[in-house]
Amino acid sequence: MAEANRRLAPLYIKGPGYEEFVAALTEIAYAVCEHGAQTFQALGKSFDDIPGDEELRREFMAACHEGFDQAQAAIGQLIIELDANLRAERDRAEARTGMVSSSMLADSGRKMVLR
Repeated sequence: MAEANRRLAPLYIKGPGYEEFVAALTEIAYAVCEHGAQTFQALGKSFDDIPGDEELRREFMAACHEGFDQAQAAIGQLIIELDANLRAERDRAEARTGMVSSSMLADSGRKMVLR
C-alpha cells in the first residue's frame, strides 16, 4: 500500500483518477465552508455583525445549510459516477481475469470517503 494511503488505512483511494477525485472533494469542501461567507459578502456584512443581529445569524445559518445541501448533491453525483465505474470495471475484470483491479479498489475506497 502506498505511503500516502497508510493514513486512511484500510481505505485505498489512490489509483487512476486520484487527482480528479481529490480536486472534486476539495471543491465540495470549499463550497460547504464558503457558502455562508459568500452570502455575507453579498449583503455587505461581516462575521462581526452576527452577535447583534438575530436575523443576520439566521440568514447565515440558512446559507450554510444551502452549502451543505449543494455538497450533498455533489457527493451523491460522485457516488453515482463511482458506482458506474465500479460496475463497468467489475464486468471488464471478470471477463478478463476474474480478479479485482486496483482501480476497483480505489473507487470503493473513494465511495467510503464520500459517505
